[in-house]
Amino acid sequence: MATDRLVGAVPRTRPTLEVVVTSALEPHQEEWDHLVDRQPLPTHYLRSWWLLSGVRGEPLFVLVKEKDDLRGGLALERDQWHGVSRMRTMATDLWPTHYDLIAEPGYEEAVCHALEAWFRSLRSCVLDLRGVGEGSRLRKVIPGALRMKPAPAAYCASLSGGLEGYLPTVSSNLRREIRRSIRRIVETGHQMRVVPPDAANRSLEALRSLQWEQFGSHSVLLPVFDRFAQAVRTAISRHDAMLLELCDPKGDVLGVDVWLMAGRRAEGFAHGLAKSAPPGSGNALIAFGIENAPPHIVELDMGAYHGEWKKRWASVERRSFDIRSTMGLRARGVQALVNGVVAVRRRRRQKR
Repeated sequence: MATDRLVGAVPRTRPTLEVVVTSALEPHQEEWDHLVDRQPLPTHYLRSWWLLSGVRGEPLFVLVKEKDDLRGGLALERDQWHGVSRMRTMATDLWPTHYDLIAEPGYEEAVCHALEAWFRSLRSCVLDLRGVGEGSRLRKVIPGALRMKPAPAAYCASLSGGLEGYLPTVSSNLRREIRRSIRRIVETGHQMRVVPPDAANRSLEALRSLQWEQFGSHSVLLPVFDRFAQAVRTAISRHDAMLLELCDPKGDVLGVDVWLMAGRRAEGFAHGLAKSAPPGSGNALIAFGIENAPPHIVELDMGAYHGEWKKRWASVERRSFDIRSTMGLRARGVQALVNGVVAVRRRRRQKR
């Protein structure tokens, strides 16, 4: 895709800004990741290594630049949907979380203005954005009516002072369970460790096997595992990931947790446990991760789904939404037609 520049999509207070639409993030990849760290709610999902490993359609980076400097932007992927152009959350099938535009502090208003003008310049398209954070600035820059559907909330825990600083924030029952699980690991000769970078490939292959053992064909990670593993390898090389292992006395891997990091936050993104792992090993691995997290990590995002057990660990729920919008008469017409077909099929099912 050719690089396009949109003239006139910048506020008068920032006349030196321009909007550049391109399929390649280079040479701004490092700047992009640096801006991700400085967002109100940093997330691994906006890291370049996650987006570029996960994209399936045509990548579309809408960059707001000032001369050679990146001031903000938005990551999308484009495909065709019933004959009209559709723009989606980039890497949309890798569980978007806290999705948002990015903007350099001090340039937020100007970046939002520029992206709003870019959206208004689109002739006809369907916008399908998943996992948009509750506080996302995207809701302000997308013109027209938005159809918003609540998505599962993410459960987040505040971290301070390692494990001993964290434990007083949870119930006494959970504290006892965690300590009992750790004691059982030690007494049976098992060990937990942070995986060194040169052992990451072994750990990821162990995770693949453990996912199959634990979840079988119901695993949602295995169908996308190669893309996931590619992203994690890059993240490790940039110190943006932490892999945790549980090993038996012989050194065989019985459990793996993968934490992905951005700014001050980490997400416990994936895990796998062998059936032969000691009882409570999942709790022990999470606690071990909290104890060994880098000191700048002050929030652990435990992700969405399976909220009942996560609520015991996490005191904060961060809501998100799926957003859909149409721009242009043709796109609105196609969307209305599809909605009509879906409604007819739903009524037919209800009559059966």
